[in-house]
Formats: sequence, structure tokens, C-alpha cells
Amino acid sequence: MTGIQDLPRLAVVPVENLILHEYHDHQRTPPLMDKLRVSGVLINPPIVSPFGDQEGHYMVLDGANRTFAFKELGIHHILVQILEVDDPNMDLNAWNHIIWGVSPETLCSQLRKIPGVNFRTSVQAQTFLELKDIHALASLHLPDGNAFTLLTPSFDLDSRVRMMNKVVTSYSEFAHIDRTSLYQINSLNNKYENLAGLIILPPFDVTDVMEVVGAGNLMPPGSTRFTIVPRVLHVNYPLEELERDTSIEEKNKILEKFLFILLENKRVRYYAEPTYIFDE
Repeated sequence: MTGIQDLPRLAVVPVENLILHEYHDHQRTPPLMDKLRVSGVLINPPIVSPFGDQEGHYMVLDGANRTFAFKELGIHHILVQILEVDDPNMDLNAWNHIIWGVSPETLCSQLRKIPGVNFRTSVQAQTFLELKDIHALASLHLPDGNAFTLLTPSFDLDSRVRMMNKVVTSYSEFAHIDRTSLYQINSLNNKYENLAGLIILPPFDVTDVMEVVGAGNLMPPGSTRFTIVPRVLHVNYPLEELERDTSIEEKNKILEKFLFILLENKRVRYYAEPTYIFDE
């Protein structure tokens, strides 16, 4: 890496121009606000993609809680990493939900109570294909090996997403949830107390998510897992620079100088291989 032109695109943008694409965990906001104030830096910039509208709005791909914390702190500008919606280095999948702390019978009973949700008996090996059905809301894998595909009579994108939100909300209110990329529930049977089931959500593409958000709706929590290569981490950008009473143009000039100094001092590294970070 030889210069700023080789870095992923970083910019300071108005926080008010950032639009969340899924529901976020409000419980995480107060601790994050405290962490930001104590550290005085934004460690990892949120990742956003431009809507392409006249107002300069961006959809937040990763960093919803950081974005919301900035809004709550009253900091009007934020450092972000920007990717175009058609960037080939961006991939979108869904997290799967491990439901535990209740019985499988309780989970099934609660899901069956949701108006407009139909259960179809399936086979665990086939449910991923069934999720491509425009009526599919989720697949449910149970510890005993049984599986179901949850369906809705609606097929338009907005109605389907609203029903998915009802499904996720239904078990969020009474059970514990962990996110995973695993698709086999048998690998979880000995790792969770009172394992109720594994929920697998259907795949969407970025344009689907843009359409949902543009219509004023939000995706269910954990329904989107953006994989971005490369992504910028540990920038540790000072909050005081973002809080200065200067124009956004001036703040972006200061950002450019900040990045130049990091590069000049050889404090920027690029890792081509997937990396685990243990100090987050």
C-alpha cells in the first residue's frame, strides 16, 4: 500500500444522513456511548452504501449501534467507510438464530400463534432450497431432527419483510438468541441448555434491502450479514475532530491529513487473509 488512493474510501458525513436498515439493540447503546466518551475515539467506522438520492443519504451496512450512539451523543458528523451498492467486494447473507432457554414445544407454539404464518413440514437438508420461495419467512430446525418452513400468503417484498419481523419479534420476547453461520442444529445439541431450535432466515440481495429501507421499513435483526473485503478497522479517529465547529469539507481535509500521517509512519497494514481479532 503506497498512498491514500490505495485505501478503502473513508469520509466524514452527517450522521443525520445515515439510515439504518435493520432494528438494532437499544440495550447496547448506553454502554457504547460510555465507551466512546471514555476512549475519546471512534475505533471502527461504520460501513455505508449511498442511496444515490439528491439528499446524499447512506444506508448503514454495519455499525447501526455506533450510528445510533453518535445520534444520542449529539455528534453531528461521523467517520464512515463507503462502498457502492454494486461493489464486487461486498457479499450479503443472513445470520441464523440459535433459540435457547425454552423448550422446542414452547417455540413452536408461539410461532404458530402468529396470524398469517403457515407451517409446512420439511426435511432439514431441503429447507435452504425452500427459502427461495417468495412466500418463505424462515426455516425452523428442531433438536429432534424435525424441520418446518414458515410461509406467508403474501409475496410482495414489503409484506414478506413485515411478517419476518413478526416472526423474529415473537421469539425475541421470551427466549435467548445467539447468531451463527452454522446450518446444522446437531452441532449445537450439546452446547446449549434448553436448546429450542435453529431459525434460518431467507437470503436477500442488497437491492432488496435498499427497496425495503427506501419504503420506510426495517429488516429483522440478524437478517443481514454483510461481508466486506477489505474493511477498515482500528482507525481510532478522535471524536474531537468530528465535534469541531467547522464545515464538513474542512473535516474531510483534516481526515486526509490524519490518514497521510498514519501511512507515512507505516501504521497502516493490509491483511489479505481472513483474520480473527481478539482485542475488540
